Amino acid sequence: MNLYQLLEVENTRIRKTLGKLLNTTADQDWERSDFIEEIRGRLLAQKEVEESFIYPLILNMESTREQARILYGEQKVILAMVEEMARASKEKPEFQDWIERLYTEILSYLEHQETALFEMARQAISPEQAEDLGLLAEEKLGKVRSKYLH
Repeated sequence: MNLYQLLEVENTRIRKTLGKLLNTTADQDWERSDFIEEIRGRLLAQKEVEESFIYPLILNMESTREQARILYGEQKVILAMVEEMARASKEKPEFQDWIERLYTEILSYLEHQETALFEMARQAISPEQAEDLGLLAEEKLGKVRSKYLH
């Protein structure tokens, strides 16, 4: 599995968990907390992989530097939203609105990642390197997942 395929698999897992979160109700605060923690953990693990294997390359290329900074900023905003939701009271009526906003924002972010970020990475990483990095990233992802997912 190459680097992009690995991240797409992770994105699919995040999307599925987002769907489960979206279908919860106010009386399911434990489930909501679990789903938010899983999303948080997967996003943080993915961030570490991207910081190790993608961002150093695209931030060093003049043609991709500015767009890479923008994407990195988007990632920080998404993670801050998830962190805020993890701390918030899950049974409040407005929490469902937050879930819907988070759902929309993360789906948009993942789509942007799979298009813009991967496109920039393909400028810096050959297909052969993407295969090699996929193996390294899979190993790293396994290690960091255990740090974030319980």
